[in-house]
Amino acid sequence: IPPPGSPNYYKIKTIRDPHAPTGQPGQGQPGQGPWPPWPEIREIRDPPNKGHPNKGPPTHRPTGPGQPGAPSRLWPWMGLMVLAILTHPLIDIFTTYGTQLLAPFSRHRTALNAVGIVDLVYSGILVLSLVSGFFLRRRPNRARAVAWAALLISWSYMGYGVWLNEQAQDTLRAQFIEQGYPEVEVRTYPTLLLPYLRRAVARVDGEIWVGLYTPLGGGASHWESFVPAAPHPLITRLQSTREGQVFEWFAMEETTARVISTKSGTRVEIDDLRYGFPGRPERGMWGIRGEFDESGNLIGPVRRIRSGGPRGLSLDAFWTATFGDPASMIR
Repeated sequence: IPPPGSPNYYKIKTIRDPHAPTGQPGQGQPGQGPWPPWPEIREIRDPPNKGHPNKGPPTHRPTGPGQPGAPSRLWPWMGLMVLAILTHPLIDIFTTYGTQLLAPFSRHRTALNAVGIVDLVYSGILVLSLVSGFFLRRRPNRARAVAWAALLISWSYMGYGVWLNEQAQDTLRAQFIEQGYPEVEVRTYPTLLLPYLRRAVARVDGEIWVGLYTPLGGGASHWESFVPAAPHPLITRLQSTREGQVFEWFAMEETTARVISTKSGTRVEIDDLRYGFPGRPERGMWGIRGEFDESGNLIGPVRRIRSGGPRGLSLDAFWTATFGDPASMIR
């Protein structure tokens, strides 16, 4: 105990507990008798505040986390994680994958087709903000300002992607109308890395046109077309299976089907047209397949299928297509 009068001197007051059993020093061990051996409690009081006699003893605040009375850092982190979980679906709706924004009350998928699953600009904004926050960790006000700026810029960028998608659909629809196809349905989807190069699917006069469009370089598009399979009962049967229903729901009904005769019966395949490679407009990057016998019964489970890209497809061709020449993807 520091000597009286020193700045660190604390008054010690002994308080006796009248209900505690009496004992002598040295009597009793934990689990064998009265403990502690003295029936009194020592209370340590704060040093007297001589400079401010009317304010009472000074309050000693904890200097760091983990000390008694220090505010816990657990709850801010818990709140941040809960906020991230609640706001993450708001980010997913800007992709082509989309999400069930109103789950579990509704299975409807919402997709604004603003940016691709992998986007260099959006990811770059987040990475720069995290790096800036690391170097500004000793200046919380500046780090907080950088974080808010990153949120504002990233959300504005996704809004810009929505505008690009609407502009692409309006532009391509106007081109089909000028060519004499007033009844046309056009949907566009972002590809990868940047929001400019978009895959387009147009349904007009019994044909499906699949192409690439970019607003850069004055605006350019390249199209390929095919005639989809006629309605077939086996296509309907595959779509009515659980796997078929989930796939149509996931692809938001932007699918095409084909019927192929085999030695054992009939094969039916359904592809997702939102994703695919140039040169094969009737094929998507993935789909499902069902095998049927001659009686129309499903043989075995419904399987997933994947389709690879054409040979010679390079990153250089992708960049060339993005900046004004979509036809370069199939040369």
